[in-house]
Amino acid sequence: SVSSMFGRPISQGQLGLDRTLAQLGIDDIGVLTDEEKTARVEHLLTATSGVYHPAAKTTPEWDASTPPRGSHPPGTYFWYNNWDFNTLGTIFEQQAGLSVFEAFRLWIADPLGMEDFHIADNFYEYERRKSMYPAYAFRVSTRDMARFGQLFLQRGQWASEEVVSADWVDLSTRSHVNVEPGTGFGYMWWVFPAGKLPSSPTLSLYGAFGSGGQRIIVIPDAETVIVHRGETDFAEGVPNTWELIDRIALAKVSDPVAEPTLTSFTTKPFSYSFPPVTFPTRIQLPAEVLDRYVGQYDLIAGPVPTIEIDRLDDFLILYVPGLGEADLFPTTEREFFTRAAMLLVEFELDAKDDVSGVVITDRANGEVVTGTRVSP
Repeated sequence: SVSSMFGRPISQGQLGLDRTLAQLGIDDIGVLTDEEKTARVEHLLTATSGVYHPAAKTTPEWDASTPPRGSHPPGTYFWYNNWDFNTLGTIFEQQAGLSVFEAFRLWIADPLGMEDFHIADNFYEYERRKSMYPAYAFRVSTRDMARFGQLFLQRGQWASEEVVSADWVDLSTRSHVNVEPGTGFGYMWWVFPAGKLPSSPTLSLYGAFGSGGQRIIVIPDAETVIVHRGETDFAEGVPNTWELIDRIALAKVSDPVAEPTLTSFTTKPFSYSFPPVTFPTRIQLPAEVLDRYVGQYDLIAGPVPTIEIDRLDDFLILYVPGLGEADLFPTTEREFFTRAAMLLVEFELDAKDDVSGVVITDRANGEVVTGTRVSP
């Protein structure tokens, strides 16, 4: 989604693909090296920046497999890199003067008539101990994802309006990096030449892949857009979807069967049923109230021994050592929730009205963890 919007400031001369991080004033915690600052916007779009700085919204396993800092000069090596994508969002906001969510609403969602897109459903995911730049979490329904894929199938045209320039669509969905045989990478789009689909070997395709099995697949020669959703609110991903994509593409381009027969699907339910995903209404609290909760809390039988609560500007941050951090949004003076980890957090007071502990409820499974405040 962020890639789709870069075409406008670039075509209007606000931003150039050849602009470097140094020219854009981009740095990060711990300072980028001079070589890292030579990475260009185009390198970030193609995940070849060579900047292997810690990034928000990664896993410990991913961090452990990331190449060492300085191991590859910019533009020489592909590494699917959240730092690149997160930083692109900040660069876009600086150059366009709009948040990525507001720009998406104005430039994409409204022209396409997206039915379910709401600014409040989308949020930043910071991990400020790792990086200055947040991940950008979009919540988009299946039918609105299909509209987005159809926009690219139509080379940026929608109801006689150029929503995204055809040149930018072509440039974005062309392979700029050879990831491995049969797989390339464009401007944040995965690109697959003919041969990826065994049953339809003449078809090429490109796709936007999200976590947990989220997919938008565009197959131009079959005039087909495929959307696949995964249950990511509760961290239940969906495994390989290529067989399903292959069968749909084959049905689209093959000759009809004279006497078709129906075959029933075999379904595999998730390991537990999911409650409806709703978010409480966020309120604003003054800094002096938020400061009451800042400190370290020792957990009783929790996944980690200790958590920390910090304040940044007008909100709190929950930091879990080794697992990352999440912003806390208040619903009352003592109750908060997170968007990314689906947690409810309530602070406890003692008889003197001092903060004494915390109760954390996991919305996915109802598990409750308590903690005692040990330092302010």
